[in-house]
Amino acid sequence: MGVIGRASGRAVTVLSLVSTTIILVSATSRSQTISAQTWESPKSAPGSGQLFQCIYEQKWPCNPSADHAPTVDQILAKYEEALGGASALAKINTRVITQRRFQDIGTPEDHYLLRYTKKPSSEDGRIVSIMSHTALDGTFLRWSNGCDAKGGYSWSGRKDSSGIPHDGKNSTDGLCEQELYFYGYFPLDLKHLKNAYQRLEYHGTHKIFQPVASAIGEVAGGQGPDIIPAGEARDTYLLLGVPAKAGDDYEWLYFDIKTGLLLRFASAGNNPNWPNSPLTGSSDPVTVAAAGNSARIVDLLQYRKVGDGTIAPFQFVNQGPETRVRGVTITVVENAPIADSVLLRPKNSLRADKGFGADKGTQ
Repeated sequence: MGVIGRASGRAVTVLSLVSTTIILVSATSRSQTISAQTWESPKSAPGSGQLFQCIYEQKWPCNPSADHAPTVDQILAKYEEALGGASALAKINTRVITQRRFQDIGTPEDHYLLRYTKKPSSEDGRIVSIMSHTALDGTFLRWSNGCDAKGGYSWSGRKDSSGIPHDGKNSTDGLCEQELYFYGYFPLDLKHLKNAYQRLEYHGTHKIFQPVASAIGEVAGGQGPDIIPAGEARDTYLLLGVPAKAGDDYEWLYFDIKTGLLLRFASAGNNPNWPNSPLTGSSDPVTVAAAGNSARIVDLLQYRKVGDGTIAPFQFVNQGPETRVRGVTITVVENAPIADSVLLRPKNSLRADKGFGADKGTQ
């Protein structure tokens, strides 16, 4: 309750719900009584409350905003243009990136990443990519993930750190397919990106709050200032990506309204509602994780010029239930020849069979 004035020496107070009512009525062409059931009750379906729909889904009693919303294709086309445009992006055949990786929540880590990526050899082919980890003193640590014609693969893990890399169970294992584009590990190929989804659904405009670049952002490379200053609140178009493959995750995608750049992507669960594939061995229903309540959220910061007319994010912040990782891109080299031997899937996670340091006796 708050005091809004005095009448005849008496304080006049109103409930916050009453003030909300006034705002809603003034913003609409018709008034509506706000009752105790307007907000969601324990017996109602999530998101079904009328007040919730007005504020967040922009349904009753608010005027819907989707009437003048861009189409999904327009949002993706603006994203492509913001990254340099189709012509500039298509000229890039290889991209080699060095990054500094910091894990500041969870087991502390600070080391270098080196990611090699090459364009598919055919229109229907897969991106070929591999990533290595190296300690600050130059000691080779591991191969963590990558992509080849067979599919994606990932690090065998801390409990079996020198074992055979695991075959990916979905398109994101090894940071393949769409995630390579999101992180800027390879220039966007809009056709390949669209092929990763059965469809993309528009879910309105939402303001998001990104983390600051922090002091480690000072090591970011690229040309010129950040296109979007980190740490700002940004208005975004929210899309839900429905995966094209049964094993893949649904994804929430947040595109900056002003620039068109992708600011955040978030996992939304493993393929609920897939039409022809059992999801789990359980009969329990599986639902999409609500936007903003995902098990993994990745913010893309410090978009800068790369060279050759392209743009890429030079920092990502990957937040999960128990860890937070920051990756800061130091250098990006485009169209340098990459020997096929570099891109071969490693025999085990620590095998240094491509000339990167010692392999700690694992051979």
